[in-house]
Amino acid sequence: MTMSSIDDSLRQVTALSFDLVDSTSLLGQVGCESYSQVLTEFHACCTSIITRHGGVPDDPQGDDGVMCYFGFPVATEGSAYQAVNAGLAMVEAVTRLGLRVRVGIATGRVAVKSGQPVGLAVHFAARLQTVAEPNSVIVSEATRRLVEPYIDLRRLGGDVSLKGIEEPQSLYRAIRLRTDDPDASRRLPRLTPFVGREAELDMLARSWDVASSGKRQVVVVSGEAGIGKSRLLREFRRHIQARGQRVIEYRCNSSASASAFNALIGPLRDYLKLQSHDDHQVRMQKIARGMPAEIFAADAAAVELVASLFSPSHDPPIAEPALAPERLRERTLAVLLAWFRAVAMRSPVCLMVDDVHWIDPSTREFLVRLVSEAQASPLFVLIAMRTETDTEWRPDCSY
Repeated sequence: MTMSSIDDSLRQVTALSFDLVDSTSLLGQVGCESYSQVLTEFHACCTSIITRHGGVPDDPQGDDGVMCYFGFPVATEGSAYQAVNAGLAMVEAVTRLGLRVRVGIATGRVAVKSGQPVGLAVHFAARLQTVAEPNSVIVSEATRRLVEPYIDLRRLGGDVSLKGIEEPQSLYRAIRLRTDDPDASRRLPRLTPFVGREAELDMLARSWDVASSGKRQVVVVSGEAGIGKSRLLREFRRHIQARGQRVIEYRCNSSASASAFNALIGPLRDYLKLQSHDDHQVRMQKIARGMPAEIFAADAAAVELVASLFSPSHDPPIAEPALAPERLRERTLAVLLAWFRAVAMRSPVCLMVDDVHWIDPSTREFLVRLVSEAQASPLFVLIAMRTETDTEWRPDCSY
């Protein structure tokens, strides 16, 4: 697409504004030279997270804060979700630097002039950033409607008046990603009636019954973008949960397809109730409490291996720091597989994996091995992916 066709176009964009908290006070404390180094590290940390989640940051030009755009210059699915995900990751990363950040996120139609988004959403994000508490992510009503099925949100009191915005606004604080939430389906936006897929739902229900009897089943739902793959999974999830049975959901992410075990980390973090402010010792305790006893008995380093998935680099090393990265990955994979198999053997489990066309290599290996090694388990694996990508799913099993 040429620049002339980008100029003057109207499109929906999610704008994210972030700013370093107490920058003036910090400058007075450490002096210009040290402050410059801190600001450079702060910007590098934040913009790296933005780009990793599919966003485009403006040039900081020496400012404490930066405006960033999601869904621009190329429109993408889930740009609002990617923006909120990036904001939450930014708060966690900046906290580890010993700093604090404010993040504001707004979604709306903008015009693109000379390659730059211009519109109310951009100004709105900047205003939201100014009213955010330190280390918090505040989103607009329009952004909330797009991300609520996937993000835990908390409304901020009554409507808030913002400078330059005519009407008082309903604002929301993003708390965390919602991944393995059994109540999520009740909080989904109102959808049109689900019709015309009774045969597919019936086939999935029959496969679930077979899996529940102790024989692993795998079903792959594939097709072009927008045909309703995720909606089919959502409706089947409701069916399973209505029977009081367990569903675990992994969602692959286009912006994290190179991050090891990315699809597994979110659900596991939620299951263990890990928080961004937990120190290394607290994380270890929570993991030890949540891990099946037989896993720890088989590998004394199992808790530390799992903790390494969540730990910042300055945390104490695992018990065997001399392990090569590939060996560390293999041992972590073995622990994760043993953990999941232990859960599946206790009661039937439906594992849903959406957007597999964006799967990272480590999660792919996890699924391939889980499928091949769990043939006598009450496990149903339901996979959704696009057909127009190069990703293939060919586990060594029957369907």
